[in-house]
Amino acid sequence: MNGLVLALTVLLLLSGWSADAQPIAPSAIRDIRGPLQPTGLPPFSRTALLLVVGGLGLAVAARARKGRSHPVVSASEQLSVMEELVALRDAYARGEVSAELLFQQLTAIVSSRLVESDIRAMTSTELLAAAGEKIPAEMMKIAEYLFGMSDRVRFGGYHPDNIEVDKACAVVQTLLSCPPGTVL
Repeated sequence: MNGLVLALTVLLLLSGWSADAQPIAPSAIRDIRGPLQPTGLPPFSRTALLLVVGGLGLAVAARARKGRSHPVVSASEQLSVMEELVALRDAYARGEVSAELLFQQLTAIVSSRLVESDIRAMTSTELLAAAGEKIPAEMMKIAEYLFGMSDRVRFGGYHPDNIEVDKACAVVQTLLSCPPGTVL
């Protein structure tokens, strides 16, 4: 969206700029209206209206995306999340899912349960800071391991072995099966 705004700004600036433009003397300005009075809308009013409505639509859509929250998974849905976790691990073992995608999905599952806000724009450090007061310290250490390993795989080009992948899946299962007193 920022690219679209930048492109529109550049187009507007270029359309009004001319290299050989010189200031107009006040005596050179004269009335150009003819004997007929103009009727209807001024020129380009429909275009301006379309741009305003489109801009408002984009702003409303961006605000709606920003306001979405991720609901906390209930106990009845926890079983399906565990089944999804097992299916994801099996797909990785068969070579159908890359390590980057696996760790992206693992952290997405845990992140959506840690923080009830828009997690797409948050780094793992911000997620851990937001969840710091909601979960016990021993769970925090486990979550730090998972997010650290995920960052290494997704952004550092690290290729984990099967033991590390199994440990990460076990960490997610541990975090998902927290006692009822915690947020997870």
